[in-house]
Amino acid sequence: MSTNGRVAAPDGLFEQEPPTNPTNEAEDLPDLNSSAIDVSQSDTLPPVIFRMPNTAFGISMGLAGHAIMWKGMRNAEFVSNVIKVEIADILNLTCWCLACVAAGFTTVCYMYKIFTSFPLVMAEYLNEVRCHFFNAPNLIFIMLLISIPTYMDVPSQTLRILWALAFCYQIVMTQHIYKAWMFSKRRNFTEAKPQFLLSTVGWFLLATLGQMCQIREEWGIGLPQMCFGAGFILYIDIVIFIFGKLHDNRGMKGSPAMFLLIVPPSVGVVNLDLFN
Repeated sequence: MSTNGRVAAPDGLFEQEPPTNPTNEAEDLPDLNSSAIDVSQSDTLPPVIFRMPNTAFGISMGLAGHAIMWKGMRNAEFVSNVIKVEIADILNLTCWCLACVAAGFTTVCYMYKIFTSFPLVMAEYLNEVRCHFFNAPNLIFIMLLISIPTYMDVPSQTLRILWALAFCYQIVMTQHIYKAWMFSKRRNFTEAKPQFLLSTVGWFLLATLGQMCQIREEWGIGLPQMCFGAGFILYIDIVIFIFGKLHDNRGMKGSPAMFLLIVPPSVGVVNLDLFN
């Protein structure tokens, strides 16, 4: 709640790292109080936008994942014999449109939050869990490209250009995340949680989309293969630390976030099938 222009923060969201030896830190923390933060325009900010975390992008990712599933199901023998391909196409189109609407709405709301309450957004970026959701818009973008309905004839050259944009975003965003994994005292490998995998699954999605739009064949560079290799090694590293800390992190028992553990290998298997 807001009192005198100050807004209470969730427990642990604005905790600072000890300022010892700042040259070895992955980020410079702003001067944020551990229990409250000044927000100059909190009185004019609608509560639904003011409280919207970047985890809201997960709604769009779920819908885009269903769109990918139904696009792939249309080629399955079960669908052609029981459900009919037309139904799979309709479900693919419905999920794809809903994902686009949800992504657009969430993006507009979050952009408004950035301009009206930037300190809260910065605090999310410095949080050890929510920082990984800043890669979610790129994941949604790639998933929407993979799940484009079959009747939409998008030129392969256009897909390759869009792939390059997503690849650049992945490089820029993940270099900050991986730097924190290695040097941050609060966001390093020993504090790994399933949400850390959100930066890893992007490599497998890029590899899958790159295979679909024939990046290697047209550009002569095996970038999809490189993305698959990067995702594979990073996934192995993170999973080892996640399982190694489960006995200390009892809050993860039964948590829906644990399903993120199967996302990278699931996308990776699809990519391996495209390699063949």
